[in-house]
Amino acid sequence: MPAHGSSRYWVVILVLSLCYTLCSGNLYAQEWSVFPKTEAEIAVLPIYCQVRFNSDQKSAEYRQWMNRLKGGFNHIHHYCAAQHVVNTVNKYGYSRPDMSNTFLNRAIKECEYMEEQAQPGFLLMPEIKVFKGDVYRRLDRDAEAVKAYNEAIRLNKRYTKSYTHLSDLYKDIGDLKQAREILEQGLQMNPKSKSIRRRLEKLE
Repeated sequence: MPAHGSSRYWVVILVLSLCYTLCSGNLYAQEWSVFPKTEAEIAVLPIYCQVRFNSDQKSAEYRQWMNRLKGGFNHIHHYCAAQHVVNTVNKYGYSRPDMSNTFLNRAIKECEYMEEQAQPGFLLMPEIKVFKGDVYRRLDRDAEAVKAYNEAIRLNKRYTKSYTHLSDLYKDIGDLKQAREILEQGLQMNPKSKSIRRRLEKLE
């Protein structure tokens, strides 16, 4: 056996390390994809994503969703991609934490594309803002998450998740006063919301 100090030994180690990196990189490249590649990956996404990826553009179902999500359906696959990326991180992130942040940042980019391309008043934009805020939270970027949640509230004051997710953030960082105020604002706009009332009860 060659001594650890020999040049041949270190050349062999370098080659083996390179092979391992390339092989594992190819493996995870197959697992980590921005857009869903399989029917199973598409099936766990919302119905509008399934229609966008699978349906013929001339089909009645496609036209129905085009009409329902006016001003953004042509670009909705980018939001679907962001959701798929998060699903992938949830599935594989434990084994590749180094790639999780990279892919979560890509999810943010896909949301930003939707923000740029969708027309004003696009129905799903408040949802996209909240989703973006949730991803920011996973990246420990709370200030940006707060901004995203507030933008969602501004777009649709009756969208409950904007208030609950923002309140959860304030609760998690120990600002219970702000967490309660956000929920009270949400309750004024959504007096029948069970999720808001449950959170308020827990803050009592």
